[in-house]
Amino acid sequence: MINKILKNVIENQFKGYNKLQDLPISLFVYWPYCSKICPYCNFNKYRDTDKVDHERMSKSLSRELEAFVKNIYLNSNENSFIMERPIKSIYFGGGTPSLAKISTFVETIETMRKLFPSSSLSTLEDIEITLEVNPDQKDLKNLLKDFKKYVGVNRVSLGVQSLVDKDLHFLGRTHNRIQAEESIKIAKDLFDHVTFDLIYSRSIDQSLEQWRNELKYALNLAHGNGHVSLYTLTFEQGTSFYRRLSSKGSKFKIIPPDDQKSSDLYDLTVFEAEAMGFQQYEISSFASSDNQKGKHNLNYWRSGDFIGIGPGASSRLTTLNNNNNQISRYSFKNILHPKEWMEKLNSKETLCNAFIEDEFNPTSATTTTTTTTPLTNFEVAEEMLLNGLRTIEGVQLSTFTFQTNGLTFDQFLNMKQVEILQEQGFLILEPTCLKLTGNGRKLLDTIIPKILKY
Repeated sequence: MINKILKNVIENQFKGYNKLQDLPISLFVYWPYCSKICPYCNFNKYRDTDKVDHERMSKSLSRELEAFVKNIYLNSNENSFIMERPIKSIYFGGGTPSLAKISTFVETIETMRKLFPSSSLSTLEDIEITLEVNPDQKDLKNLLKDFKKYVGVNRVSLGVQSLVDKDLHFLGRTHNRIQAEESIKIAKDLFDHVTFDLIYSRSIDQSLEQWRNELKYALNLAHGNGHVSLYTLTFEQGTSFYRRLSSKGSKFKIIPPDDQKSSDLYDLTVFEAEAMGFQQYEISSFASSDNQKGKHNLNYWRSGDFIGIGPGASSRLTTLNNNNNQISRYSFKNILHPKEWMEKLNSKETLCNAFIEDEFNPTSATTTTTTTTPLTNFEVAEEMLLNGLRTIEGVQLSTFTFQTNGLTFDQFLNMKQVEILQEQGFLILEPTCLKLTGNGRKLLDTIIPKILKY
């Protein structure tokens, strides 16, 4: 019996990608409006008011997806491979995408069906479709039922952030603990896949025991068909919280926990989650079972392709040049402001053809809402390390070599530093992958610069 279990585990282990047609594609749909701007959030967000033009937003999202496929995918020599690669996941994020009208995302789904007519899109059953929701959303139960019925949502992500009323107020959230608990129960009654976020290391006053009690209670709520994302509070430039770090007034000044306490809180988080049967598969991500792992974020961390539509959304596209068999990877970044983004999408230039002597050139084959950057092999490699080393499985050599046109770890990494970090117990270099240990993941931001050769 044990041998059978071990065999299944080994067979199900991710082994990387070495062919373009195996590289997954995800779709990210960004809704930039929120009922309130949280003081710690540095996302591209705007207040939701009665002036939001839902109909124009809906048309613009579909128009941008059409423009991306026409100008980017359909001009590629590898068009047959790209269009045959099915969409593996769809993520409605923000902002607060549940504030959008359901008809908006119905139109997005229908546009995607037309543009990617692969077999898995016929029923959407094989696609993870996630919707971000606030716990205090009005008439939450019926809202989620409608998103499930009409959009095909099969996974819900709740922005809980805390189960302590005092801390919810500190974080600028509009819900309370009771609403948070009720929203989790409602979501779990309707969906087989539910995740919610919690923020810890919130202030110098948060004790280990306080966080232990809150976390254990949260994990009990998530048990079964559950997933939790557990983040430390970060202070991003441009946010209210960042400004309060240097505030002179004691009433507004924020004093974060020191590095040692933050490290202790992280260790406690991992210990308690695993004790409750949740497996950590990424620095901040814990799943109650393998099938609860978020497919969409895994695709990011594994360096898959993704299309981002909406103001400020990002994309990554990998193509193959048939003339020299070289892989090229491109970064796309959308215009930030919704008004300018919509205006550009409704201009005549947006859906222009972009052929250059019948050869694909994504730098030219772009929409007027997008900035395109071709990535060098070394930029691709660095991005793979930054994302992949967040995960327990690490960076797979097969994907690394494939997407960097033949680079190996020893060609890109400072092997002397790698050896030192291995001896110190922070890093593991195996024949097929590179990964961090538990202690190494806590130091990810300092380890990456050390192991880069360039």
